[in-house]
Amino acid sequence: MLRLSEYETDRVVALRFRYIFLGLALMTLPFLLPPGLACGAGLGFALFGLGGFGSALRKWRYDPGLWMLAAFLVLTLTPCYAYFDFRILRAIFAHGPAGRPKRLDWLEARRSVELALAFVVLWKQVRFAYSAGVYNWRVTRLTKRVRKT
Repeated sequence: MLRLSEYETDRVVALRFRYIFLGLALMTLPFLLPPGLACGAGLGFALFGLGGFGSALRKWRYDPGLWMLAAFLVLTLTPCYAYFDFRILRAIFAHGPAGRPKRLDWLEARRSVELALAFVVLWKQVRFAYSAGVYNWRVTRLTKRVRKT
């Protein structure tokens, strides 16, 4: 099911600061750790985005017109995330010299697990924006009807 329940939507809003700080911490790991151990930028970027969506849509129950912001965020940021993840996938499965497939080592395995977790977070982000947008669109439609009468 695409829509989150109201409890799950409120939970994302309530945990938005944790998502932002955890995402920032994971995004700084590649700068702090040696190159062989650095991992976490993709998942950190996704968690930071989920916290940003939660912060932007925190008034989803009663602020009319917020559904447009939800649609705008999904339509503009999802292609950015897709390109970012595509670049990581292309680096993992790139061909080595002479066109031979590259052997997967521990670093590529970690990146692929991180990318799978990032996709799960991104899917929750899209579901959150869709749920908040649909509910808010209904609220906006009802407030327009009340104003007309």
